[in-house]
Amino acid sequence: MLPTFAITRSSLLPAAAATAVSLWLLDRQARFGPSLGKMFLAGMAIAMLVANELPGLSLLPLWGLIALRLSIRHTLLGFLPGIALVAAAFFATNWLAHESLRPPYMHRGVGPTIASGDLLGTPAATDRFWDPEEVSPQLKATISAALAANNQPTPDELKFTASRTANRLRIDTPAETFAVDRSEGQFTLRGWDDWYDYPGTYWNDTNRRGIDLGEPSRLTYTLHMLIGHHGIFLITPAWWLSLLGVAAWYRRWRQPADAGSSGSFGDFGENKAGKPAKPVEPRRAGRSGKPREQAHPYTPAFLTR
Repeated sequence: MLPTFAITRSSLLPAAAATAVSLWLLDRQARFGPSLGKMFLAGMAIAMLVANELPGLSLLPLWGLIALRLSIRHTLLGFLPGIALVAAAFFATNWLAHESLRPPYMHRGVGPTIASGDLLGTPAATDRFWDPEEVSPQLKATISAALAANNQPTPDELKFTASRTANRLRIDTPAETFAVDRSEGQFTLRGWDDWYDYPGTYWNDTNRRGIDLGEPSRLTYTLHMLIGHHGIFLITPAWWLSLLGVAAWYRRWRQPADAGSSGSFGDFGENKAGKPAKPVEPRRAGRSGKPREQAHPYTPAFLTR
């Protein structure tokens, strides 16, 4: 698996390298004694895994427990500062690029609620995309008043535009953008925080194509992800052996390296098990090579004995 994806340009390759480096450093300390330098580098390496592949965050506590088992002093003086250095760089670069501590893919929703109330003559939600022409003059006036009450400069006539989300409209003002949702005869006015929704965005249902449409059926997605044409267990049969390995590792919970390996399977399982439960759009990987690619960063941990 590693040679296959070593020729691709993605964040998963440095994540896999970081996993391998962190495991090697912890293994050396388990064999020859803890070292502040190696512990610092191990902390940096596991933090680099998280920075490149966010689901790897679930692996971080396990690596921390392994480090604590090796040496509490070296963990506090070496491992944690290594993590802190990478974390500081992660948040600093996000802030410099976007003026936000969160990466862009965490901006896919709405902000805090500003106001709510009755739809006032506007048709109630029908589980479909909301036509801006359906907004009643009374509701427009109510929303304008709510924005004014929150010290938001608004034009004389609010402009409503369609959103990529059903029953949501976008409101652009001279200062910022807002979202208005409708549900069961009620409207809710919120701040805007969907960076993937903008005029002409590809991510509208009318524009998305192919695999980006997502898989509506959770069962079909799960089958494709596990044993379908690009399923993780079918296209790379060696993964079946990892199930046997996990059972053996849990029986031999003595060596720190073994603990890391079994934990990597749990992290991988958490990453994949959560996919079918997500909304339709993120369920894009089941019919592509993504399941195998997303397992890429955890491969070194599976191979560690």
